[in-house]
Amino acid sequence: MKTFDNLILCGRGGSGKSEFIDFLKNLSLSDRISKFKVGAFEEIDDFPWLHQIFKEEDIWEQLGRSRVLSSRTNNIYASEDNDIYKFLMLKFNQAIEDLLIKHPNIYDEKTIFIEFARGGPVGYKESLNLLNDNILSQAAIFYLDNTFEESRRRNTVRSNENDLNQGVLYHKVPPKTLEKMYKTHDFYELSDNKKEGYIEIRGHNIPFVSVWNLPESHDFNVLEGRYGPPLQRLGELYSIKE
Repeated sequence: MKTFDNLILCGRGGSGKSEFIDFLKNLSLSDRISKFKVGAFEEIDDFPWLHQIFKEEDIWEQLGRSRVLSSRTNNIYASEDNDIYKFLMLKFNQAIEDLLIKHPNIYDEKTIFIEFARGGPVGYKESLNLLNDNILSQAAIFYLDNTFEESRRRNTVRSNENDLNQGVLYHKVPPKTLEKMYKTHDFYELSDNKKEGYIEIRGHNIPFVSVWNLPESHDFNVLEGRYGPPLQRLGELYSIKE
């Protein structure tokens, strides 16, 4: 059975992308393929790249240089430089190109997850337009929606600025930056306010589904009922496109 090649997973910061990934990982590979067309995982998330920029700027500060791309207050980092987010989209192109050089037949076994959060008046339009044609031509989009208030709540409870051992993804976005970056988004403008269908990006008709990801749950049965039907529908749209 043909699986998704590139599955773009996006939504506001704190929209539940990690819960979705955990749900899929709790399925056997055979079930994941037969039910949802998701192969073995190859995850590419842009936040570790952003965090690396933050840490490198720490080093420049130690050398007496000023931070250029980010700010730091205690252990909380932020960046409102829009070019950084464009840079990260181009990093996706490079990372997938490198993967294909090393593993030309990667799509025979794996689904590449392209994970990022964007917001603002043109965040998704701008970001998706920066992906290479070979990525877009083999892509589907799973969009996780929630309220900005829920994103703000999760931003508070999922992180502890005094605990540096939680890992890169347990990060707290400063409230001012969170509001500027994620209070609004343009995904439904791109999708013509539809919950499923196709989004046209540079001549590529990309199948998508949007899922309302509230209330928060870690119960497998709840998540299967929430994610399963739209993921199956996305598989149908992906097959029709082929």
